[in-house]
Amino acid sequence: MKRRGFFSIFVGLLLLVTLLSPLQVCASSRTLTSPYRILVICSYNYSFVTVPQHINGFIEGLGDVNYEITYENMDAKTYYRSVDIAQFYHYLSYKMGQVPPYDLVILMDDTALHFGVNYRNVLFSGTPMIFLGINSISDATTAAALNDVTGIAEVLDYESNYKLMQDIFPERDHIVILSDASNTCTGEYIEFMKFAANHPDLNYTVVNTSYYSTEGFARTLEELSDNSVIFCLDFSTDGSDKIYTQQGAAAFIGEHAPSIPVFNPSAANFYGNFVGGYSYSYVDAGKKAGEMARGILNGTDPDDYPFVTSAVSKLSIEQGAMDTFGIKYSALPDDVTIVNERPSLATFYRGHTLISNLLLLIFLLLLTIIVILIGFNIRRHQIINQDFLTKVPNRSFLNNRIHAAKDTQTTYGIIMVDLDNFKTINDTLGHTIGDELLLAFATRLKALTDKDVIFGRIGGDEFMGFMPNPTYEKADIICQKIVQTMSAPFHLSTGSIEITASIGCAMYPQDTDNVMLVTRLADQALYEVKATGKNDYRLFRDTLKAKRS
Repeated sequence: MKRRGFFSIFVGLLLLVTLLSPLQVCASSRTLTSPYRILVICSYNYSFVTVPQHINGFIEGLGDVNYEITYENMDAKTYYRSVDIAQFYHYLSYKMGQVPPYDLVILMDDTALHFGVNYRNVLFSGTPMIFLGINSISDATTAAALNDVTGIAEVLDYESNYKLMQDIFPERDHIVILSDASNTCTGEYIEFMKFAANHPDLNYTVVNTSYYSTEGFARTLEELSDNSVIFCLDFSTDGSDKIYTQQGAAAFIGEHAPSIPVFNPSAANFYGNFVGGYSYSYVDAGKKAGEMARGILNGTDPDDYPFVTSAVSKLSIEQGAMDTFGIKYSALPDDVTIVNERPSLATFYRGHTLISNLLLLIFLLLLTIIVILIGFNIRRHQIINQDFLTKVPNRSFLNNRIHAAKDTQTTYGIIMVDLDNFKTINDTLGHTIGDELLLAFATRLKALTDKDVIFGRIGGDEFMGFMPNPTYEKADIICQKIVQTMSAPFHLSTGSIEITASIGCAMYPQDTDNVMLVTRLADQALYEVKATGKNDYRLFRDTLKAKRS
């Protein structure tokens, strides 16, 4: 009997578990493999410029989470009345009744935040919420104080923009705040007034476009002084109920205030004379919200994520505005992004730093090699063509000039110079003093080198002068100068020495029609001087005359 009783109890429990299992499955729509369900409520629609930026950043921040997103747009730029909000509630309430509950709700911009907070208990009870793009800090702070609610306020970086304005436009000291009466801009205006309160010397004017007709706003822009800078918070409508896109707003401002630079601390705008500045980065804010969402879906308590009130901004400057207002790249901070930047070596370097540095290193190595080779060739040329002692041209150099003249049958002349009694000086005073004398004599000959003659040392105490395009008159003058330069004593380490030189000169074709004999004839003229007392010069022509007489 006991065994039969235990068996009955076991069967009863098995039946109970079997009956309760479907109920448990129905209680939760998620399984371990099903995606997390995320509801994104946007204040506007996807065509509004900031919405896709927020969404793209949010998806990037989610990373590899398994999710599916439902987007619901309030389109509050058009449908902002209380009756419109009520209709949106009924519409959303109906849809949510047809689908499983959501795991997370994302609220984008102020109107969506108000809706989410007001209808939380009815539509989203127990569901974590993340908000972003909220201009009203007070509304965002109130929402963040709720359980399971956190997010990111849209804090504009007025401080950085003000400093940037002072740096690049030091002559402009008047800020014109452009805003409208939208919920978004009201929060931005309040935050600006807090900034202004911390800068009592700030010179500013607030222009609310919603209070001006189209014509009146145009006149206001045209009357702005040249010391002004516009901070455009938001300009989507005017008092004539005219709606402006970002591009349309920029075109209107550019038409009526073309000489006034425009900073846009909120959404980045690079049309017309909009310079840029430190603009709120919707992509980066969306990414932060996505990272929060990933953590919450993976089990982190939403209240563990602090409410973000620091500015999420990026510095961007438009190239065309830089050209228009004469802004130098060197005056901008290092973290700047130049929009529509013209290609240049500087832009290539900034965009490809590693490759650029590698190319620069290769260039410097090649340049170093080239300089070394040039220096080597110069040194090699000097070794080949320069006398090692006196540093004047050597026999090889002079022979090359002679051979070139011979090959082309070009007129040339040779002056042979020989120091008188140099062997005696070498033998009595030593080779060191002899070398000093050769160097000093070469220095004097080098001073005589010009377009008419090039002097060099061909060995020992023998020197040669090569004359391109010679004449007897030129030869006579050059030889006289050599004799004259020998008249002054040479001051050496052992004292002063007086020495003379014997000089002979011959020319082609004046002295011979054989281009090969010029050097020999110059030697003959020199030997004639040696034979007749030294310390003189002789042209070969004069040697012939003397023999004939």
